[in-house]
Amino acid sequence: MNLYILGNGFDLAHHLPTSYENDYNIIVKNTCSSELWDKLNELYFSCGGKPQPKLWSEFESRVGFISDEEEKRLRDTADGKLDELREVASDDGIDTTQDRDIDMQLFDKDDEIDCAVPSRESMFQFIPFEDSPSDIHAMLNVCMEEMVEAANDKLSSTKPIGTINPESYFITFNYTNTLEDVYQIDESKILHIHGKLNEPLIWGNDKHVIEGNVIDVAPNYDSIIDGRVPYGSNDGFASYSGYAAQQDSIAQGSTTVSDASDVAVSTLSAIGNAMVKTIDVNKLVDFINVIPGDVSTIYVLGHSLGSVDGEYFEQIDKRCPRAKWVISYRCKKDRLTLKKAANSLLGNSSITFRQFGTLFQSTSGPFGTALSGVSSMVVGHA
Repeated sequence: MNLYILGNGFDLAHHLPTSYENDYNIIVKNTCSSELWDKLNELYFSCGGKPQPKLWSEFESRVGFISDEEEKRLRDTADGKLDELREVASDDGIDTTQDRDIDMQLFDKDDEIDCAVPSRESMFQFIPFEDSPSDIHAMLNVCMEEMVEAANDKLSSTKPIGTINPESYFITFNYTNTLEDVYQIDESKILHIHGKLNEPLIWGNDKHVIEGNVIDVAPNYDSIIDGRVPYGSNDGFASYSGYAAQQDSIAQGSTTVSDASDVAVSTLSAIGNAMVKTIDVNKLVDFINVIPGDVSTIYVLGHSLGSVDGEYFEQIDKRCPRAKWVISYRCKKDRLTLKKAANSLLGNSSITFRQFGTLFQSTSGPFGTALSGVSSMVVGHA
């Protein structure tokens, strides 16, 4: 029995608009505010301080993760704003040795607020997002649904790039109905491990990557983070302790120096929690258990074997110990990356690497009939 594992490169080979770099990011840009768009790029998709559109191709491995470079920028900005406020306090004869005293005397005394407001407002400029974590996550999810819907709309005019044995089984990491609509594969033989349109779409970053990425903008304050929600919880961003209260404080104009720093930190942490991908190993195991007989060959088509989905590949390897793996690659550089990932995830399994297009030109490949032009297709994973 053959088992196919499909990644986004499979849909891209069918010329579907599912590229994170060329399709998804355009939808996000046209959906969110210009301020939020700039902040998303600044935090997650920049290099050398400049937004890099190509980095959207690594959407899942970047979203919610703050680079060392951006962390340093936030620290420097926060320190600069605090220095400005200390100068205001010093000019008014306020003791600047205690940050909390500066807070109380600058922001709780009416006769001192006027002189503090200009610097206080500039302090807010380094707070990463005005939007709540739940709003940001919901917006990105709506954009994901829009991309999938556009791809599904093209399936009626999409031709198969080869023939597939309909008796095979399929684990697809894609949200589209390519297998059902283009190849007429029975739904009972397909596992949409990340969901599909009209179901919850599962996306996000590796929890281990997010876990160690809390930004400590103001390490000397005693209330930087009130608490963190468990990773993978359905309401991770909504239940973040202290976040809503701090936002209310901003709206009422009573936020202190240290509160402003807290908001920056808690916002980034809450957004990071919201971007953790849920892994459902039980769903995978249940599907593998219904496959009749032993799986002899596993074809991986258009998947990068990224760490975000690593646990799934480890489980498949464990549940199909006799299977031979055939992994497609796009170019030589791609092959080296895949080989390293496969050696880490698949243990001592038998692994063969094949250029994507050649799989459609061989009777021993997963497709018995190749269509002209397949070997020259640009096949990627994002």
